[in-house]
Amino acid sequence: MIDVFSEDGNALFNCLLDSKISGKLLLFSFSSGKQRLGAVCKNVNKIYLWDDKGNICSGFPISGATAFSISQFNSKDNFSLLCGSNDNFLYNYRIK
Repeated sequence: MIDVFSEDGNALFNCLLDSKISGKLLLFSFSSGKQRLGAVCKNVNKIYLWDDKGNICSGFPISGATAFSISQFNSKDNFSLLCGSNDNFLYNYRIK
């Protein structure tokens, strides 16, 4: 179970996963003021990403087993999520 609170202690949302989270939760802030919360479940090779309302982002979960990074490379419309997987490959997912 993940419980998310604002800085002033108000409950924002919670969600239940079917597997244990590996490592720390990841917080991503974008220039538009939007924030996303990410988690890795290494033992089932899944990466999760939630919006600021607690909704799982479209297309998630995706395959991956390491901490990940989200950045823009060549496109101003799309972001890339980079992560490693249990099969020792590096994945570059295009996300919106």
